[in-house]
Amino acid sequence: RMMHLGFAFRLTGDRRYLDRSIAELDAMAAMPDWNPSHFLDTAEMTMAMAVGYDWLHRDLPPEVRARCREAIQTKGLGPYLEAKARHGWERGRNNWNQVCHAGMVAGALVLLEENPQQAAEVVARALSGLPNAMKVYDPDGTYPEGPGYWNYGTTFNVLLVEMLESALGTDF
Repeated sequence: RMMHLGFAFRLTGDRRYLDRSIAELDAMAAMPDWNPSHFLDTAEMTMAMAVGYDWLHRDLPPEVRARCREAIQTKGLGPYLEAKARHGWERGRNNWNQVCHAGMVAGALVLLEENPQQAAEVVARALSGLPNAMKVYDPDGTYPEGPGYWNYGTTFNVLLVEMLESALGTDF
């Protein structure tokens, strides 16, 4: 939703898209958590919040920006980095690896200026784990989870690679 709303606002300048984006960001920020026990949920919410924060930054009121930063930090990156937790998906060979690493990198990169050390840790963990998921495409691009999960995992994988290129100038 945030990608569609953010894109529509940036393309048209129609404030209805910005207003709905703000409502979505506020709703996400108001949630008590982003369901870290099923980390795909946390990763997708972190990605959505990061996209809204980044794409709409200059048009967001300061208090909305602050709520976004706080939510990304406490509900997204917090559970990921908590006590140097390691999650089973971090080195997995399926869509969880791709989706979760992409969400965490998105959150870390939008907070890069505030916390470069944290961003470096998140990116390093993603770069360590993501190749395991990418190996499943060998030798001919097929995916063991079928076409639906191929689309899901690959989409997030591509988003992650593009975020690294955009923010850091390399896909490593």
